[in-house]
Amino acid sequence: MSFSTFFSEQARQPSGLFGRIVMPVVFDRGNAFLNGFVDSLMTVQPNDRVLEIGCGTGKLINIMAKKINKGIISGIDFSSTMVTIAKRRNKKSIANGIVSARPEIGKNEISGHQKNKISVAATQQR
Repeated sequence: MSFSTFFSEQARQPSGLFGRIVMPVVFDRGNAFLNGFVDSLMTVQPNDRVLEIGCGTGKLINIMAKKINKGIISGIDFSSTMVTIAKRRNKKSIANGIVSARPEIGKNEISGHQKNKISVAATQQR
C-alpha cells in the first residue's frame, strides 16, 4: 500500500498508532479556521442541545461547550479513535454533564438522537 493510500484511509477513519498520534495533529491544524468559522455561524446559546456529526478530535465541541450551561453537546464520529480523543479533550465538560461523545457506526441514520431534542446540528466535510 502506498503512503498516499494509507494516509487517505487514515483521514477517512483514523485508527491504530498513526490515527491516535499523527491524525489528531493534522485534523486540529487543518480544521482550525473551519472550526472557528462554524462556531461563529452557529451562535450557540446556553440551553441549546447541539449535535456535532463527525466530531473528530472534539476541538469544536470544546469551543462550543464554553457557551453551554443548561444544554448539552453530543458528538458522534465513526472512528472510535477520534471519539476517544474527543472524550479526553472534553473530560471536564463530560464530567459536568455538558458533553457526550460516542462512536456511531451507522451510515444512514443517527441512532439515539430524536429530532425534537436537537436545537442545533453541525457537520464539516471537505
